Amino acid sequence: TCRIRRDDDAEYEFTLPILNQVSGKLNAIVLGHTSEIEKMFIRESERVAMDIPVTFYLVTETDLEEAGEENIESSDNSIPIEAHIIDMSVGGLKIVASKVPEHLDEGGMLVFHLEGAHLRESMIDKVVGLVRHASSCDVHLQFIRMRDLTRMKINKFLHRMKSQMRTKSPKSAEGEETEEVTPKS
Repeated sequence: TCRIRRDDDAEYEFTLPILNQVSGKLNAIVLGHTSEIEKMFIRESERVAMDIPVTFYLVTETDLEEAGEENIESSDNSIPIEAHIIDMSVGGLKIVASKVPEHLDEGGMLVFHLEGAHLRESMIDKVVGLVRHASSCDVHLQFIRMRDLTRMKINKFLHRMKSQMRTKSPKSAEGEETEEVTPKS
């Protein structure tokens, strides 16, 4: 079995049959070919499921330059989009919105502030996927222009979210969500 990694793409795994082995001054193994290649995606971090309501703002590169990244949410040109973050990793997130502007497309830019992550600046995201449904739209976003400190804070935020999810128990018989209580020793 062979595994080859292409930077910024994925790892590919495949099995090649050994056809022959040549011994002498130059040792060699003769391998056969295969068309059965499995692409194994490279994840920077695991996705953490969540359901957080957030206001995103559709912006342009010009908006970012004119208003500045810190003030972009208050720009007159930004278009608010109410959505829920469905899952997130250090590299990006998936949101679901009931209404998005018709001109939102792949390559578009959204900005939002992530409450609870202790960030000073807003997150700038590039739309990398868009699936329009009858009553909603799934938007896949990739974080761009992220500083190392921001990346660390996002990682801590995701760790806290994952820990909170572990402490939540399944819904009770009455349909209410309950929390597990860990006894103190």
